[in-house]
Amino acid sequence: MVDTVPYVSVLEAQGYFDDSRLHAEAWDGSDDVRRLKALKSATLMIDRLNFKGSKAIPIQEREFPRISGRGTPAINFVIPTDIKIATCELALTLLDGVDPDLEEEDLGAITEAYATVRITSDPAIRKDHVKAGIPSTIAWKHLLPYLNDPLELYIQRG
Repeated sequence: MVDTVPYVSVLEAQGYFDDSRLHAEAWDGSDDVRRLKALKSATLMIDRLNFKGSKAIPIQEREFPRISGRGTPAINFVIPTDIKIATCELALTLLDGVDPDLEEEDLGAITEAYATVRITSDPAIRKDHVKAGIPSTIAWKHLLPYLNDPLELYIQRG
């Protein structure tokens, strides 16, 4: 198996958490080995999404950098800041103990009751980011502008 290179290095992520993020105790309380593992896991989770455009180099391992998908292709060999922030935020969520598999399983919960109190959830109304395998709302908001609209169809003549 090829070693995963994350979108953000541990040093870059440390800069983000030092400069821009409150409540990063899970990051601060981890060692660099766990931090790198979380960044790699976050990168793999992000790469499973359906992004606009195409890879800048067809044989590259990661989804970024990318070529824009419409009109004149704009090649940008830089990983967007939003993708780096999403990677950091998702890594923080993972370090904080959130298990994406459990989050997805919880989508199916219908009714919970305790004594006379009953809570019912509608599984038809599910959080898109959790369905997509991204258990961080902040990361999802940074990823959204780069994702294909699942209801949009784009046809190009060859």
